[in-house]
Amino acid sequence: MSFQLEAAKLPRCTRPEQAELGFAKWQERQLREEDGELAAFMADLAADPLGRKLLTGLFANSRFLSQCAVTEVATFAAFFGRAPTWRDGESPSPASS
Repeated sequence: MSFQLEAAKLPRCTRPEQAELGFAKWQERQLREEDGELAAFMADLAADPLGRKLLTGLFANSRFLSQCAVTEVATFAAFFGRAPTWRDGESPSPASS
């Protein structure tokens, strides 16, 4: 799954202090990330003007979604077309009926 961003539809920054805190947590998480591709995704998204606008709106407006993005970076990255890498090296199997 992936989607394209439209700058005009992204949320505005309503709380700059929350956005700053979110970026600090994003960078801390990026520095701890063992998956080099995922760390590069995080750096690229934060450096890209449209990606930065998305993150700014997310961090400024939703503590819950901010925490989700920082905690579950692989899942967040999947929205941009990057397949998640599972910790055990295998994708989870569908539940049996």
